Amino acid sequence: MLTKLIKIINIKSSEHLINNGSFLINYSLKFGRPIWTAYSLTRNDILNQNGGRKRFVIDKRLKTQQIYQLEPNSKIFGKHFSRGHLVPAFMMSHNKNNLLNSNGIHPSPWYRTFQMSNVIPQNKKFNMGKWHMLEYFTKKIILQNNHNVYVIVGCESQNFSKKFFFSEKNFETIDFLHNYQMVWVDDKSEYFYYIPNIMYKVIITPYEVYCYIGTNDSNQIIQSVSLDFLEKLINKKLII
Repeated sequence: MLTKLIKIINIKSSEHLINNGSFLINYSLKFGRPIWTAYSLTRNDILNQNGGRKRFVIDKRLKTQQIYQLEPNSKIFGKHFSRGHLVPAFMMSHNKNNLLNSNGIHPSPWYRTFQMSNVIPQNKKFNMGKWHMLEYFTKKIILQNNHNVYVIVGCESQNFSKKFFFSEKNFETIDFLHNYQMVWVDDKSEYFYYIPNIMYKVIITPYEVYCYIGTNDSNQIIQSVSLDFLEKLINKKLII
């Protein structure tokens, strides 16, 4: 499954690729967070979902390499932001292998969705609202297909002093931090953490490609756009 995923997703320009068995993470060394994640599921995977929650943990692989990651109890998570999975935990809940490997790391894809390498600060209303609805729409699409469905979930820090246009409508985020890149300074490490203000999702089926982009704020704006538009906006080629 992962072999097929690599043939579809453009990994050539990845900064730091993390292989989680059933899903990939392109992790930014500059921003100290995931840039995009990619996974593949079948209808049977969805039918065998088992749900569940667990505590968030640091990614030991990043810690060993001294790569910055947010702590699970970081002060950034509070009034405005929650811990937002890029790969949703429920999407990987068909595989909950609890055995540790030789390095003392859980190989279970479900477990790995709770590692901080898969987490960004996500606006609480957006996380539990429109974005949550989009995740369940993704689940619905997978259930409707008898073939593998490939999903890319990413985030960007864009300067919204510049206006973008979606479906001929002015699409400009209105955030409590004045429409600009949101920066949080980690008081422990003095690391400048750029909070994503754009999130996007690409769903690839054998018959159609669905592409959505939304603002990481309480306005919860999500628009359907073309893949070409998204790739030009984020200046990244996502699909080979």
